[in-house]
Amino acid sequence: MPKHESRTRSAESIAEKLTVIDLKIDRHQRNIASLREHRQKLQRDLEQMQYSELLDAIKKSGKSPADIIQML
Repeated sequence: MPKHESRTRSAESIAEKLTVIDLKIDRHQRNIASLREHRQKLQRDLEQMQYSELLDAIKKSGKSPADIIQML
């Protein structure tokens, strides 16, 4: 086998490995994006729950939201 032929195979092998790595990077980036979206949804849900708890506490106190605003 001539020397240049093994270099070609080696270069092809390296190129294939780079392609595989690029595909893995793309897959992981999509997973990260999906996780970020899920995290944002959970944060919105948590915030909504906290607002709901706050409104419940205001109602139980007998004060109106306007009263609470004045207190702040």
